[in-house]
Amino acid sequence: MSYKAGLTGWVFAAALACGGGETAPPPAAPVDPAGAESPEAPAPGPGGNRAACEAYIAHSNGVSCMTLKLDASTICSPQLDQMPCDLAPYFNCLAENTKCNGALPDIAGQASCGQATCKL
Repeated sequence: MSYKAGLTGWVFAAALACGGGETAPPPAAPVDPAGAESPEAPAPGPGGNRAACEAYIAHSNGVSCMTLKLDASTICSPQLDQMPCDLAPYFNCLAENTKCNGALPDIAGQASCGQATCKL
């Protein structure tokens, strides 16, 4: 496993485990100026979290400048659908902010997505 792939998995695990932060409001449908097809937003609410994660991974892997390919089976755990909150806005924000700046990946906008949190 590469350093970047390991870090990506850790970031997702840490983001999902942490609580307290606010998530960004639901963004508009993801748009990719690099030409990758943006996924349709999955159904909101508990039960759609894994689908939203998988849609983000598919989008990221479809962006032409992204050389690191993510593995949805590793990142998008089935336990996401057991969470009592809607994480789709978070994953949609990640997808919306995964694009190219010329030939280089541009994920700087993902900082606006906040943390994936559940408030009970």
